[in-house]
Formats: sequence, C-alpha cells, structure tokens
Amino acid sequence: MFKPGFRKVECTDQMPQPYLDERDVAQRTKMSVAWVRKQRQLGLPPRAIKIGRSVRYRPEDVSDWLASLAK
Repeated sequence: MFKPGFRKVECTDQMPQPYLDERDVAQRTKMSVAWVRKQRQLGLPPRAIKIGRSVRYRPEDVSDWLASLAK
C-alpha cells in the first residue's frame, strides 16, 4: 500500500529523464523546500515517488502540474 502523495512507477525501456529532488522542485516553483514537503505530506501535487529513502519527482509531473495552474 502506498502513502498519499506517492505513486507506483512502471519501468520502461526508454531512458528516463533524471528525477528532481525537493530543492529542484522548490526552484522551479519558486516556493520553499518546506512548502514542497508540506504539499507531499498532504497528498497534493506535484506527485512524488519514493526511491529507497529518497523522495523524487518526475520532471513531466511537475511541468504538467504547473501548466494546469496556468489555465
């Protein structure tokens, strides 16, 4: 069972883009790292994935979320 704010990622043969960490997402959104963490804890976008102990974000998820805000 996955926690809210996380999702299961399927493996593909395509070379994935490097994942973003909390600092990268904070820079792209011009928000603080604490805000990014709070969004994840509340299960709000952008969606995060867990890789071992690390929390990462797919660049396309962050971009899609930012684009949806502009509408």
